[in-house]
Amino acid sequence: MVFRRIGFALILVAFAGLLVFFYFKFQEKKIIDDDYFEAIPYQSIWVMDIKKPAAFFTNIQQGNLIVQDLLEANIWNSAYSKMVILDSILNGNHERLLPYENTSIIISLVPTGANKQDFLFSVKLGNTSLNDLGELFQNGFISGQPKKIKDYDGAELMEVQIVGSETPAFATFHRGYLLMSYSSMPIEDGIRQLNSELSIKADVEFKNVMETAGDNRMLNFYLNTNRWRASMTKYIDNQHSRGYSGLKDISGWVALDFMIKPSSVLMSGYSYSSDSTNNYFRIFEGQNEGSPEALSVLPPNTSFLVHYSISDFKTLRRRYMKYLNSTNRLEGYEKTIAKYLVDSLKTPDELFAALVGSELCYAVLEIPSDMSGQTISAVGDKSIGIIRMKDQEKGMELLRSFFKKESVVDTDSEYRDIEIFELAADGLLAAYFGDLFSPLANRFCANINGYAVFADRKSTIREMINAVRGEKTLDECVHFQTFKENLSSTSQLLVYSNVGRSPYLLSYFLNSDSKPLVEEQLPLFRKFDGLALQVSVDQHNRFYHNIFLSRNPIYKQVSASLWEMPLDTTPAITPQFFTNHYTQTEDIFIQDMANKVYLISNTGRVLWTRQLEDRIMGGINRVDRYKNEKYQMLFNTSNRIYLLDRNGKDVDGFPVKMKTGTRLPLSLMDYDRNRNYRIFYTDTNGSIDCYGIEGKEIKGWKYKGKSELLTDLKYMQIGNKDYLVGIRADAKVLILNRKGELRIRLKSQAFMGINSTLTLEKGSDLKSSFIVFSDTLGNISRISFDDKQHEVQLQGVSPIQHFRYIDIDLDGKRDYVIQTPNRLYIYDQSKNSMLIYSSSDTLELGIKSFVVENQNTLVTLNSTNSGKTYVLNSDGSRYDGSPFYGGHRGVLSDINLDGRLELITLSPEGMMYCYVLN
Repeated sequence: MVFRRIGFALILVAFAGLLVFFYFKFQEKKIIDDDYFEAIPYQSIWVMDIKKPAAFFTNIQQGNLIVQDLLEANIWNSAYSKMVILDSILNGNHERLLPYENTSIIISLVPTGANKQDFLFSVKLGNTSLNDLGELFQNGFISGQPKKIKDYDGAELMEVQIVGSETPAFATFHRGYLLMSYSSMPIEDGIRQLNSELSIKADVEFKNVMETAGDNRMLNFYLNTNRWRASMTKYIDNQHSRGYSGLKDISGWVALDFMIKPSSVLMSGYSYSSDSTNNYFRIFEGQNEGSPEALSVLPPNTSFLVHYSISDFKTLRRRYMKYLNSTNRLEGYEKTIAKYLVDSLKTPDELFAALVGSELCYAVLEIPSDMSGQTISAVGDKSIGIIRMKDQEKGMELLRSFFKKESVVDTDSEYRDIEIFELAADGLLAAYFGDLFSPLANRFCANINGYAVFADRKSTIREMINAVRGEKTLDECVHFQTFKENLSSTSQLLVYSNVGRSPYLLSYFLNSDSKPLVEEQLPLFRKFDGLALQVSVDQHNRFYHNIFLSRNPIYKQVSASLWEMPLDTTPAITPQFFTNHYTQTEDIFIQDMANKVYLISNTGRVLWTRQLEDRIMGGINRVDRYKNEKYQMLFNTSNRIYLLDRNGKDVDGFPVKMKTGTRLPLSLMDYDRNRNYRIFYTDTNGSIDCYGIEGKEIKGWKYKGKSELLTDLKYMQIGNKDYLVGIRADAKVLILNRKGELRIRLKSQAFMGINSTLTLEKGSDLKSSFIVFSDTLGNISRISFDDKQHEVQLQGVSPIQHFRYIDIDLDGKRDYVIQTPNRLYIYDQSKNSMLIYSSSDTLELGIKSFVVENQNTLVTLNSTNSGKTYVLNSDGSRYDGSPFYGGHRGVLSDINLDGRLELITLSPEGMMYCYVLN
């Protein structure tokens, strides 16, 4: 259970742990010799006891990918360089210090002022024969001789200049201990500690966790969580400091043992708190450990979650109230809860006592971009509250007391057979369960597989439903399954962060000085796919912790994925939609580079595949050959015309083998819209052949050309006359009638660009009707049917590399849509700029547009080098959720007729993704 004042501090503690736990690779460790700790200041934030330093530092520099990643980041490299300098000094004096080669180096982090800390290095040398520090610092590790700064409490404080370091270090040899630091204050603290003859082991909490430290390790690590929390306050934004301060109730000292693999670190050990009443973890005493089964309803792009296992909610509730009372927060809590008693038919206590079963969870989905300056609702939009219901029927019935009266089932509140309701009690979860839920206004709820799911947006609940129905949940994710194998199967508390998906969530809670650190280290974050903390309550005021960090440098952005489906190899054509005549939903047709074609259902299931001998030219055409509202798919390769039924079988009369090969897609005409189809293809010799839908040549077709067409034929009717139009390789505009005879002979030349589309603009007569395209010089050309040619000059547009002539703003007039490798330009017919969209990515040439509900036009742009598909509104703004992972040949349609668009896109590796747009 999550309660008041703990809040979003749990997010921060996961990342705060990174700043310590990522430093080193840990190997074998021996039993602690308490004498080594006599010089460690009582106020230390954390303490490391390193056994066999030479072997330890050798090991952490060899073969561990995590260490190598961290050393490449300057923020870690600087700290590490300070740490290894003492080992270098001791190694350089190996013969002189041979009796001490197994001596521990104790490293502690000591406060040196407001929001400042520095390392203190302590080595017990005992009754060494060394006369002074000058003898110790030999073999070129210092520049010049140590310089005495002052006498301090019976010890000489010296300044030494380490070779290769711009910052001087300080050192002393006192009562058998060598002390070093890059600040004089920790040395002075160490001297006072030695003179007091009161070791840090006299601290009851430190002593208790020291007794739990494992044997046979090269390093023991001790962290004082309260002091660490205080030291990290300088990074936290003021508006979030309240929740972060709640960490003081977590525990005192914690001791951790480490197990290292090349790409992961496993840490386990005990924490201790002498004040059991004020310790937050104590509320879990008596609760059985459980497994996080709520992972089965969370989407795979979950970036952060806190999961609580509950076996006795009443006892947990009673202990929590006692905890609030002991920390002087009970009165404020009761006042907050009281406001939900005014209009509600049931009290929150009645509701949750009946509702809460064995699990409570708070989760945040991936936040893809920086949220600086936004309110906490930006996090709330991506937040989810989950309760495993004790009794679904009774729980949902009680929950209805908090529904808005107008929250009834309609087309907008039911999604894939699951009801979504609107709540009247905003902030109920945060009020009852604490600050962790504070971003969540819980405006909507639904019952998903026995879990009461709360979110601020219907789209978030829909995303969860898609994950569950598509069996693409976090628990089904292959990477997470591997990660979970290293965790305990049960615990009372689980805190999980997908580090690679969490940097912008972390950044939101940092102050303005600290936010740039996240952006600078973004590549480092992306290399880690998981950090988890598990807590179990033990006896004697001890709490067992299991922490696991995993490295996985393959970061993949996920956004509302409905399903994913791999092709056998990379895609060869743009996905095509094919209507299922039984359901009227859309299936997806695709071909891969091995020339295999697939028909995939709107749920991501492969309906059939078929091997072709060659690549499909262009796309597929939907036809109704038998005029019975049952559709077939028509397309061509370089030497055949295919007509397949919806089961992938050849229709009678097909395939048709061409007389001569072609380099263009076929043209399909239905002149009078009576399904008396005509199929045209142009061969490499320039002739155009005409076939009927039965697969037979049409008699009376007369055109035999000598120059190959650059485009498939376009059809337009002006008055009562037909015009079949194409552009030939010799720059002639070809205009034919239905029989293949020349309808008009134009003198104007058309040097059509390779990535241009040919568009016919119909007017009332020949003079006002145009052929529009971009030419080989990157200019836009308009040729009227009465043979007048005009060049369209657009200011500021670099040479055109892809051109379309479409109505973007739905005003009934076509607009000029132009693409270069990094920009999209849109101009209206009056040559006024409508938008210019720039991208740092290299964009795949090929603009695709889709009209949405006759109110807006969406444009998809793909970037194969970044693996992203951008969906833009007609004003150039990004559509909600954009960009999407995939980056190749994105197309849009409402494939399942639920009133929402789906984006189908592909990765260059051959993975097809279906995203639900919000």
